[in-house]
Amino acid sequence: MNWRLISRAGIASLLVLALAPCALAGVGKFKPAGNEKKPDLRDYQTIVITDFTDAVEGKMPDAAEEAQYRSDVQAAGKLFADILAEKVRRSEGFTAVTRAPTVPAAPEDLLVAGNLLVTGKLTRFKASNLAGRYIGFGAGSKLGALIEFRDAADSRLLGTVEVSLGSENIPGAINAIQTVERFMDGGAIRVSDELLIAKKLKHREETGRQGRLREKYTD
Repeated sequence: MNWRLISRAGIASLLVLALAPCALAGVGKFKPAGNEKKPDLRDYQTIVITDFTDAVEGKMPDAAEEAQYRSDVQAAGKLFADILAEKVRRSEGFTAVTRAPTVPAAPEDLLVAGNLLVTGKLTRFKASNLAGRYIGFGAGSKLGALIEFRDAADSRLLGTVEVSLGSENIPGAINAIQTVERFMDGGAIRVSDELLIAKKLKHREETGRQGRLREKYTD
């Protein structure tokens, strides 16, 4: 057995692991707007979540492919909002959770004091097939979003949470399960946690861990 070759191969593998950028960036903390140092959503008891819109840059070379892609992004924006609404309901941090396709036009219905309005836009989207996810190196699934939290009564921006999730660059079986739907599910859990933290109902160290999409973190 040539241990020198094995050693070189092992070193090369370690270098690849160290140098290859990880596309799985995660979900950021709730970033308060303006000069606020920490988020405080204790005054908000109900929440309205709209469909996330398409803000993905770039176009497909073929018109038909571009139309299909934009349709897929629109569907993904709705699905992500649906999943987030379900996670927020299960968290029991709000007395009521309402889903709306767009920002409601009737103030007397939902745009009132005490309601938190959640809007968002997808900034990255790629629903890769099994082969692409396994290969990695940019061929895997990708999901990026900027989620905004506003006072429903006056549209004042309260803060944002950024989502940036994607398959690992290093090829392997782990990538095979990293679908955009999985990213939406894990990302929605983290965003729901951020809301509970901002409402002072949960501490960061209580958020736990959910697979590779959620890490234990503290202030």
